[in-house]
Amino acid sequence: MIMDPGQSMLKGVTFIELHDPPAPPLNTWWQLLKGILIMKMSVLLLTVSGILVKYHYEYNPNVTIYDMVFVRAFSQLLMSYVIARREKVNLTDIPDHQWRLVIIRAITGTMTFFIFNTAVKLISLSKVAFLNNTSPIFATIIAFMFLGEAITRSEVASLSICILGVAILVQPYGESTQEQTENTLGSILVLMSSFLNAVNYCLLRMMKEIHYCISPYYYGILGTLSSLPFIFNTEFTYLQQALPTRLGPIDYLLFFLVGASSALGAISKSLAFQYEKVSTLSMLKYTNLFYSLAADVMLFQSHIYPGEIVGATLIVSSSFIIAVLKYYRVI
Repeated sequence: MIMDPGQSMLKGVTFIELHDPPAPPLNTWWQLLKGILIMKMSVLLLTVSGILVKYHYEYNPNVTIYDMVFVRAFSQLLMSYVIARREKVNLTDIPDHQWRLVIIRAITGTMTFFIFNTAVKLISLSKVAFLNNTSPIFATIIAFMFLGEAITRSEVASLSICILGVAILVQPYGESTQEQTENTLGSILVLMSSFLNAVNYCLLRMMKEIHYCISPYYYGILGTLSSLPFIFNTEFTYLQQALPTRLGPIDYLLFFLVGASSALGAISKSLAFQYEKVSTLSMLKYTNLFYSLAADVMLFQSHIYPGEIVGATLIVSSSFIIAVLKYYRVI
């Protein structure tokens, strides 16, 4: 019997099939809750930014929507660039299949800038927060349909608690015709912003392959460039009519605070989606209702009804339920 030379050479040799090492188990509380905690910080920072925007509009009526869009967009552009340089990230080295997502995210992010800042000027913060927090409903559906993310029973239960809390927060708004008109227009704008936010959440989740600072960088560029022509036009009108300057030192201080809180919040949000799925993180946005209601009472002297307190409590507790379930690996 003639033996194949290859067989004789390989005889007695043991082959080991190599695989990628298994992912390390998530044992620490930080590993388990990283995405949730970062998103909570993002929600707080973005809410603070919204409160500052609302206060600034009331402090100085000459401040325009375009001023706010520019400040928030340019701050994100600057901070994203600094992070990219520090972490040696190439902001143009993006896979071909990710470029389309980056461009769409830049457009939807800029549209959200304009729409949200317009709505804040028209209606109360608590009303903005209530309507803006319909985005988890859109996000969960979009993530289920297009990203293939499963919806667990625990998340359905938590989302139901959120919806119940939001429903309790609904109150009649507007005593005059002008107030009712502004409320209607503002409400439509916030709902549009809410849908765009849901789209943004899904886009961020789909961009996990690229660095978290790239998305804020590009829609920071677009927001900055799209707002500048309106600002130049406003300044030209003031110069042409020899009007006194519309901005003072306090305005620039408020711009700085708005920009810093907005940029940190946006970058934190991009980072959070690197670690957690859309449906879980989108529900955490409900916690900003509590902060907005507190600001309405303490800063803007808005009347708060007992039902709003109950609704805010339900919303905050639903967020706590998500964190607990995540920690014990139920979801």
